[in-house]
Amino acid sequence: QYYDSPENKEKYLKWKLFSLLRRKWDDSHSQLVLIHNGVIIDLIKRKIVVNNKEIKMTNKELEVLSILMNEFFKKNNFVSKKKIFKKIYGIDNNQKSRVVDQIIFKLKNKLPSNFLEIDKHKGIKIAQLLI
Repeated sequence: QYYDSPENKEKYLKWKLFSLLRRKWDDSHSQLVLIHNGVIIDLIKRKIVVNNKEIKMTNKELEVLSILMNEFFKKNNFVSKKKIFKKIYGIDNNQKSRVVDQIIFKLKNKLPSNFLEIDKHKGIKIAQLLI
């Protein structure tokens, strides 16, 4: 037993419950917070921190980062601009819209140069950790 009195039993049960809840929270939200290459992206609080400085992001920029983070935690494949457009706006982009290009351009200027990897033919992804 981990307790020898009713007070200690109550403390033990409280901390056990706290531990279980914390573990559940950490598991279910692990893909909403990314600490990578000196950047902290917290989609729960909608905050981006680069070198201990908070960076302002638009809703669309956060949506694109969310899409890239989701892919990063799965397989870290490139995401095409067409797929990003469809996920953000919910429609196929059959025209040559430059909306996604503009969002990516803004992200590149706000994030460190080594954070995003862009391939003209494949798309965009979060770069692998550089050691």
